[in-house]
Amino acid sequence: GNTRSTTKLTINRDMKTWIKVLGTGVMGIGASALLHSQNLIDFSTAPAGNLGGHGDDVTLDPTAAYPIDGGNSVSFSLAPVGVGNVVGAVFEDAPGVPGESSPGFLNSALGVHDTEAAAYAGPLDLDGWFLRTPNTAGGGSPLTHKLVISYALPVSGAGGQIWDIDGNSGGPEQWTVTAFDGANNPLGTEVSPNGVDFTNPSSLDGLPWEFSFSGAAFDGKIESIEVVYTGADRPVGLAFDNFSATTPLVPEPQEYALIAMLGLTGFVAWRRRRNN
Repeated sequence: GNTRSTTKLTINRDMKTWIKVLGTGVMGIGASALLHSQNLIDFSTAPAGNLGGHGDDVTLDPTAAYPIDGGNSVSFSLAPVGVGNVVGAVFEDAPGVPGESSPGFLNSALGVHDTEAAAYAGPLDLDGWFLRTPNTAGGGSPLTHKLVISYALPVSGAGGQIWDIDGNSGGPEQWTVTAFDGANNPLGTEVSPNGVDFTNPSSLDGLPWEFSFSGAAFDGKIESIEVVYTGADRPVGLAFDNFSATTPLVPEPQEYALIAMLGLTGFVAWRRRRNN
């Protein structure tokens, strides 16, 4: 009895280890492919025709578009939630510089601006640049404006990151992201967690929340995406990065199935070699 139980425990433990390693490898390959694709926009460059070029605190022209696959392109603007003017979002350098007058967000745990959490080890990090809302009287605050992502041609999937969704005595931060078709019909919505203070273990202080759209409901239909602030904390700013323009950031269900199938096949072969 003890020998059988010990053998079963060893096999279960070995299988979990194998699948974890293989899954990490497959995810890494997927992340690597995305990192080297023009469909991943990390805001480290400006699109051609941006009037101010590219640099810290430079405005991204709402009419300037990034080229993506298939002769398509995508642009970013801050549109008024009610009455107002369309304005441009702003490029922000990361990590922040001490004393900077116009930062994107505060990492409360570290006490520094525009810096990811020390423990963050994701494949898609801030990587030097992100897109933020303006910190000027010219408008563009998330309290009055929403980030609108517009395509020249419809796509079937998308994903992105919103960084540093936390909260304090003013209440939680929260963001709602909706994909729309060409007739402005909503195709799907994702809502971020309610932000909590950086002392809470589940806080996203200095961390990204990722949204993704994919599946039959979106196939060839996404023509715009809106990022709207729906939280209670005031004041607030948007830190947006690593926009995957045509594919989700997280694996599709069939990709998880592939990982499981490859994991089982590889595990069997590995056990045979080990036993021999």
